[in-house]
Amino acid sequence: MSNNIFVFIFFDFIGQLLILGIGYETRNYISEAVLGLMTSLFSLFLLIYFFGLYRKENIKQLNQNKIHWRSVIVGMAAVIILKFVFGIVTILILGEKKAILDLEAQSNSIFNFKSAVDFILIMFQVGILSPVFEELFYRGIIFNKLRSKFNLLISIIVSSIVFGLVHVYPALIIWSFLIGITLCLFYVKTKNIIATMFLHSAVNLLPFILMLISGLQKLLN
Repeated sequence: MSNNIFVFIFFDFIGQLLILGIGYETRNYISEAVLGLMTSLFSLFLLIYFFGLYRKENIKQLNQNKIHWRSVIVGMAAVIILKFVFGIVTILILGEKKAILDLEAQSNSIFNFKSAVDFILIMFQVGILSPVFEELFYRGIIFNKLRSKFNLLISIIVSSIVFGLVHVYPALIIWSFLIGITLCLFYVKTKNIIATMFLHSAVNLLPFILMLISGLQKLLN
């Protein structure tokens, strides 16, 4: 399985380069939002095919228990509290100005949309496709592989470090590491990868919801 992970990463990297190459050649016709959607779909379908995640036995293995929505709601509340505490700690450590600048840099890199269509596409990519892919890969594949060889604590820490490092900005790396730990614990408790996807999706969609609320308030005012 470990060899398969590296082979998957290699083919995914090559595929991403090809798509980005096509995007560069057609940059006058294809927006960054469409390009991002294409790369996300490619990675997701490659992952599902490569590891046979479409097979019934693998689906059952990743979803041993039924979804309990109460657990998802409790998980969402815990994440919101964690985000609030993390924001305060970030401001205390970096200072308010540096923390705001770092947050703006993250937002500009993720929420770079030029139209309503771009907004919807990016929201779908970040809020739906990314959580599905990341839960299948980081919790479903990497965490479970580590869990088969190491104890629970090591498996959670290592998989969360990997999850954090794939993100770019320092504050986002730390936040992703913390979220990785939270999602691992949630997956261990629920034994349902789909429930973990819902929680991850809620985390990613929260900024979009806040942006929509802010936009509506501006229109009403």
